[in-house]
Amino acid sequence: MTIPERKQKLADVLELLQTSQYRYDLSKTAVNGTGQMPPPPGTGMSCGSAARIFMQLAKDMGIDGLQSLYYTAPPRSGGYFVLDRGTDTALGEPPQISGAAFKGWEFENHYRVKDPQTGIIYDPTFGTSSADLNGNLPGYKATSEITDPKTFAMTSIYAGRYQVKRTGVQVATVELNQSPVPATQLISDTDFTPKPMDNLR
Repeated sequence: MTIPERKQKLADVLELLQTSQYRYDLSKTAVNGTGQMPPPPGTGMSCGSAARIFMQLAKDMGIDGLQSLYYTAPPRSGGYFVLDRGTDTALGEPPQISGAAFKGWEFENHYRVKDPQTGIIYDPTFGTSSADLNGNLPGYKATSEITDPKTFAMTSIYAGRYQVKRTGVQVATVELNQSPVPATQLISDTDFTPKPMDNLR
């Protein structure tokens, strides 16, 4: 298989994940690659499951050697936030955090997949890759997280700029300022490290 053919097949798998009516569901971490491929429409899956299915579909198309990459936020860090640029979706679905000021997704950890033959890093959840014009979506590190013991409301601030306040099922977003986000508060492809992927055929 030539490198252009390999790139095209992986691009096709990435598109398949975004157009197969799957559901982004943080709780669905155990969708495995040993059953029906591709999974039936409507299957819920987390970012880890999406990476696993991406790798298995690619393997079924003759592409071996893909490497799963993992980022996990440091303990008690508050995780990180991925900002919706306006047209982004997770497995075809709109942002889970949707407020008046901004929209996006909150994570404690996240998976991507690297093709060592080309050096391209794929994000099966968002359908992006490092070879895209806009690339993989950056993450914004949490700079503070406060829980009100009386109301149990949790307020998270990302990169000192994006505030997400959750009270029960209510979510409010506030953009605190327009300051540029320092590079030290961003999470990019270079922050992801290899982690073996289980439950593949």
